[in-house]
Parts: sequence; C-alpha cells; structure tokens
Amino acid sequence: MGLGKTVQVIAFLTVAFGKTGDERDGKRMRKIRQFRQRTGEDRWYPKALVICPSSLIKNWESELKTWGWWNVYVYHGSKEEKEIALQAAKKGSLEIMITNYETYRMRHADINMVEWDCVIADECHKIKGVY
Repeated sequence: MGLGKTVQVIAFLTVAFGKTGDERDGKRMRKIRQFRQRTGEDRWYPKALVICPSSLIKNWESELKTWGWWNVYVYHGSKEEKEIALQAAKKGSLEIMITNYETYRMRHADINMVEWDCVIADECHKIKGVY
C-alpha cells in the first residue's frame, strides 16, 4: 500500500498508448473520432481494462485524472451506466474502462466481447481461490 503502483501503471499505459501527458492527448482522441465519423473506417486505438476492488474505483479515476489526459468510463452502477461504458468500449471511444471484481464476475461475457489491449488486475490477491 502506498508504494505508487497505480501511478506506475498509469505511466506504463502512457508510454504504451504513445501519449504525451498533456492536452494533445485529448486532441488526438477527438481527431480519431472525427476521422471515424467522416470516413466510416474503424481506426484502431488502444483500450485498457482495469479490474479492482470497488473501494478503489474512485482512486483509479482520480489518479488517471491527475496523471494524464484519459478518456475513462466506469463499468459499475446502474444498468444504463454499464451499457454506456460498454458501448463506448465497443466503439473504441474510450481509453480505459474501470470495473470491480464482482461486476466482472457477473458480466464477464459482455466485457470480454471487447478486444482489450491491456488488462490490469489491481489487488488481485483478494480474489485468489475465489474464481
């Protein structure tokens, strides 16, 4: 705890996604969306799934906001909120989707329909022997 693992993962994702860590990242995502709308082509953009305990969802959101320009959706809460996040993932209009282990367990078939480029399992020792 408190060793900066979340920030290290965000730094890894920043490099893996080829991000700059400033407002250019937001512009890059907008350009890709506009390109898709204009041409109908499906241009690849990386997507990461973060699975963590419920108590850490807000922490992940906060750290991602602090350490970069990320398009983040949370797959948790109401059915409508989950559907919005899932559709964003399927369309490629998000960079990171965060969910918790229980939601993943119950909805893994839906979540696994997305081709994730990276999956982060935070605090996975808490599920050892459970699944």
